[in-house]
Amino acid sequence: MASVTKSKVRRVLLVDEHPLTRVPLAALINAEPDFVECGQACSRNEALAITRAKSPDLAVVGLKLRDSHGLDLIKDLHSQRPEVAVIVLSTFEGGNWVERSLRAGARGFVSKAQQPAELLTAMRQVMAGEYYINGSVVRRLTKTRAGASSSTDRLDELPDREYQVLWYIGHGYPVREIARHLHVSVPTVETYRSRLKDRLGCDDHTDLLKCAIQWAHSHSAQ
Repeated sequence: MASVTKSKVRRVLLVDEHPLTRVPLAALINAEPDFVECGQACSRNEALAITRAKSPDLAVVGLKLRDSHGLDLIKDLHSQRPEVAVIVLSTFEGGNWVERSLRAGARGFVSKAQQPAELLTAMRQVMAGEYYINGSVVRRLTKTRAGASSSTDRLDELPDREYQVLWYIGHGYPVREIARHLHVSVPTVETYRSRLKDRLGCDDHTDLLKCAIQWAHSHSAQ
């Protein structure tokens, strides 16, 4: 392989709540001639601080972060630092997360279930100015769309914030924790819960919890 000049080496920021994900990825990336890891973050605020300090070319972002949701970080990067390309690396393949990530500003989506070479392929394709979604995600998305019910359609049309609140409810997060992760007040989360209850035709918050749990476990790949 021809040597890669310094100017062609792309700086990569890794954002994921788990060090056991970030550290092996850093080793993988640093072993490549055209990429170098320039920072690791477990949270939205940390990722934004590193971005300002080190100006990465590419950010590989998980959807589940310690202080926020990955969608919010993607939107921040897209609006504040549009020159930073974003690839989502996540266990969540279904439930419309791919489309929402792309709308937020991501240029690629790779499942954590794939081989490491898949991520490297995605990184190179995105750095070449293209978009990348790995095959298993495309197949899952197509299957979900083909078998979508009217209820699923309604959920897919939810605004991003309500969609995030539904996800947190379905995964057992209490209201105060949801507020902390989304950087909103507890009354704001209660307002989102009431909107979701009305949209989904739930009789009360217990009914909403049952609906959210059923939806979360059928649309999350973990």
